[in-house]
Amino acid sequence: MWAMLLLLCPALGSAALAPHPTGTLLWSSVSEAGMGRDFGSALLLPSGDVLLSVPGDCPQSRRCPDHLGRLRPSTGALAWSVPQLGAGPWSFALGGDQLSPLAVAWTTAGDSLDVRVHDVVSGQVKWEQDGLPLEPETVPFAVSSAAVLCAGAPGGTKSPGTSGVLALATSAKDGTALLHRTVATDNTTNSGCANYGQEDACQRHGCAWIPQSNRCQRIDWFARSVTLAGRGSPAGELALIATGA
Repeated sequence: MWAMLLLLCPALGSAALAPHPTGTLLWSSVSEAGMGRDFGSALLLPSGDVLLSVPGDCPQSRRCPDHLGRLRPSTGALAWSVPQLGAGPWSFALGGDQLSPLAVAWTTAGDSLDVRVHDVVSGQVKWEQDGLPLEPETVPFAVSSAAVLCAGAPGGTKSPGTSGVLALATSAKDGTALLHRTVATDNTTNSGCANYGQEDACQRHGCAWIPQSNRCQRIDWFARSVTLAGRGSPAGELALIATGA
């Protein structure tokens, strides 16, 4: 059963709010249609509203799709609610600019990586990309006013880590591709690395030296984190991708 409960809990140190929490129930909402639903995160908007997954309004005899809703925490009212098709749960981040704020939603559940971008004011889908060519497990995301960036193992990889790290970036405004590049890769086999018995030769050939056992082995690369920086710099926005073995 899907339910939402909001209690009045003033922020610590805020003189504008009541000095002591009252625990007063402001509102609650229960929906049988949302049974078993979950969301990866909720997104607080500058206006104070919250974007999050909410249950859809459909007959109990049918399984309702997830909906993305803009909720007013003070009353529980929904400014809008739109179907959020896909496996879920969804995670959210704020993109775009002050004049045209965008809600970027993505899910790595199921067998694919799906991204949708909504207009914050109306909920309209501005663009969407389903089945991005990355293995969906543990794909880090970053969102800025201009771009959406993610990285991970290339799609179809049977053994993540052995095929390098693929970085993808798209325009937050319209989904135009900005970056599609393998940023860390290693084609050396373990048997090939084993031929190098000295540390300098091992590292020179793109392998990893294990000092505890004086052994040389292949490096398996994984995407650890991503971020976007340098907006307005002469080089344009910079995509920073941290990889590790």
